[in-house]
Amino acid sequence: TADDSVVQWELFKKHHGKGSWQGIWNTYDYMGDIVDETLASVNLIQDEDLDVVMHSQDIVMGGTVSDCDTCFDSLERRPIGSYSLGKLGRHRCASVGMVNGPSLLRSGAMATELALSHGDGRIRVILQHAPVWEKGVEPGSGPPQGLKLLRAMISKEALRPTPPTPQSEATNPPSGGNPSLYRGTPPFQWRKRWTGTSWTWGPQNGNRGWQLDEMEEADAWHGRPTGDGPNVW
Repeated sequence: TADDSVVQWELFKKHHGKGSWQGIWNTYDYMGDIVDETLASVNLIQDEDLDVVMHSQDIVMGGTVSDCDTCFDSLERRPIGSYSLGKLGRHRCASVGMVNGPSLLRSGAMATELALSHGDGRIRVILQHAPVWEKGVEPGSGPPQGLKLLRAMISKEALRPTPPTPQSEATNPPSGGNPSLYRGTPPFQWRKRWTGTSWTWGPQNGNRGWQLDEMEEADAWHGRPTGDGPNVW
């Protein structure tokens, strides 16, 4: 609806279309090993006169994490597109959260992007799933029988002069309600009961809000000391 488009556009501009999100893109394979590390910036720049957000990426060429103070002096800019009211593509916002996708890649994998923003920082994750077939079934001989996580990209990004790192946050601790993206301990409260609210959206029922008085056991993994399997803590 028209009202929903306005809400989505305002949420996108308020929490994500705020400037250049500089970060370190860490890519992991399905085993959890780091396979790539890229210094980059996601630029979501508002043009208030035209009421559009221009999207581009700055990729540092040959940079390393240790070069963060000067790494963006040599970069390659890649135009992505633009967004406006009612034209957000596959982006969907819910408060400070955003999902983009799923999108089909040229490789045949499916990519879904998730982002959570707070203050001048945000966490962005891209999950890539690949088609799989049961054992004994020739891959490609028919429709895939499932999807398997292929790789994941995790980026801690901030609207700061340089990408956030443990060293930069130790030297200049974030203030004014801005997040510390690198901590010495995980932000989980073991043996605590988690409550809160949930915002869901679907093409048939639209936006729906939920009050969560207690999370189901399968979803409360961050509040208990053991995992779903043995020897997982």
